[in-house]
Amino acid sequence: MRGRAVCIAVASLFLLTSPMSSHHSQAMYEPNKEITIPGVITKFIWRNPHSWLYLDGTENGAPVTWEFETVSPNSMTRAGWKRDTLKVGDTVSVVGNPHKEGKKVARLVRVIMPDGRVLLPGKDPAYPDK
Repeated sequence: MRGRAVCIAVASLFLLTSPMSSHHSQAMYEPNKEITIPGVITKFIWRNPHSWLYLDGTENGAPVTWEFETVSPNSMTRAGWKRDTLKVGDTVSVVGNPHKEGKKVARLVRVIMPDGRVLLPGKDPAYPDK
């Protein structure tokens, strides 16, 4: 009986401490569609569980702010990013998977710098093939 209780306790501990990707759902984005938004970076938030990039662009001649969700700083660091890779005022083009409801929010797929360099955010468990 005691052995069974220990097994249950160990299994419970393992389940509670194992990584969970399901709580970081990406279901609100269109994984098979990409949009490209040129603009100026207004904010870059480097924090867990996901970093965020804010970009001012235009749509039909009117100013619009886009929000791009990306992966964790840890994943971005592994892909070669640093906290200051992108700076407020930088002009870039951002490619992302758009929000299913048409909101000005997207999942960041890549950033194209003015010199043509392409920055990839790193692996996202929700999209292991990208």
